[in-house]
Amino acid sequence: MTDEIIKNLGPLAPLAGIWEGEKGDDVAPSDDRGTETNKY
Repeated sequence: MTDEIIKNLGPLAPLAGIWEGEKGDDVAPSDDRGTETNKY
């Protein structure tokens, strides 16, 4: 991520980056009309 992009984020700039975790599940519709579960 470039400094220019981070500058344009304003007050959200400290949140910029890659977030990873294994403490929760994101459940969303999948392409085959089922559900897809991803860790976050």
